[in-house]
Amino acid sequence: MRYFNEIQKLPGWIYIVIGSSFVTVLILILNQYTNTSSPSEKEELLIVLVAIFILEALSILLISNTKQEVTIDANEIRYRYLPLKIKEVQIPISKIKNYDCINYNNVKYGYRAGRFNFFVKTPYITMIGISKAIKLTFTDNSNLIIGTKKPEEFIRVLNHYKNRYHEVN
Repeated sequence: MRYFNEIQKLPGWIYIVIGSSFVTVLILILNQYTNTSSPSEKEELLIVLVAIFILEALSILLISNTKQEVTIDANEIRYRYLPLKIKEVQIPISKIKNYDCINYNNVKYGYRAGRFNFFVKTPYITMIGISKAIKLTFTDNSNLIIGTKKPEEFIRVLNHYKNRYHEVN
């Protein structure tokens, strides 16, 4: 049985950016700590340092758990975007009117669909580092853009099931 399954995670360079910002702030706070003689100021700086460490750890935890999952099988396309969309969204193949591979040169990345679709003309689910996306047009003429690193395989599998759906109906 043919199917498509793709899991995308955020690229590793994001950890380098977060780590370098943490080291910079750490150096600045430790420099201030060594130049301060007041015990109350030292205590405040230690509290700030602990708070920054906790925030950096939480951001790394969030980023390491962020991923986009897309699956196509005989009946539907399923996607989710952890941690924002935990429950899978299911799109029946029969609801898709048209689809095409597009170049995605937009700086907008992330999950902007469903209730997270504030002020967005075309909902999208994309991950940093993609250059191709699949634009789905549904029978009600609404659109959805799904970013992928494997556009040829996505289209090939969708063609297979879409043609099979038309043969049955």
